[in-house]
Amino acid sequence: MRKKKIALLFWFIILATAICLGVIYVKEMSGRWFKKVEVAEYGLTISYPNSYIDIQKDPDYTEGMIDKVTSILTKQDIDNPNISVDMVEKIIHAKSDLTGMTIMVEAIKKEKTTKSIEDICKDYIVMFQIFNESEEVIYKDYKETTVDGNIAGRTEIYVTGKTDDVYPGMVSYLIPLEDREITIVFSGTREMLEYFEKDIQKIINTVKLEEKLPEEEQPV
Repeated sequence: MRKKKIALLFWFIILATAICLGVIYVKEMSGRWFKKVEVAEYGLTISYPNSYIDIQKDPDYTEGMIDKVTSILTKQDIDNPNISVDMVEKIIHAKSDLTGMTIMVEAIKKEKTTKSIEDICKDYIVMFQIFNESEEVIYKDYKETTVDGNIAGRTEIYVTGKTDDVYPGMVSYLIPLEDREITIVFSGTREMLEYFEKDIQKIINTVKLEEKLPEEEQPV
């Protein structure tokens, strides 16, 4: 009888362990399933894993950024009058509870720029350095790419550390369209961004962009 109880206990432990592992596996896999997000105002559709949890907007941060932009305008006008600072709208901001990586999508309605992709990327890097002049940039690079058939720029920026507003690494996709500009930024450590490079590309491959916004949505 005792041997039978021990055998039953053994199989109970095996079954319980299998169930626990199954729950953990399902939870992890569900975090990797993609969810679709549509932002009709900017004609954007993008999908990313369920593990990305929305980050709530901070009004104080927005007000602080407006003050920061205002103070930088004078400086950048003197240093480089060819670079303009425009206030963009943060339309998506989420962080993965599996990888710790952050995705942020910003957009602005404006006529298509006449700048080349190379100049757009260079200006983006310059503005990052102006906004974060206390951070030491240890690596920066850019190249031309495509997003949903549209010519775009891809930049990489890495700094020595992390402050409240700056992650140690950023991979950004800069997409100039006919009546708007969209920027998709992935943030994290350099090791993280390099390790999940294929995952980043999978997300970018899901991006769909309307050719043009409806007439009433265009900038006046």
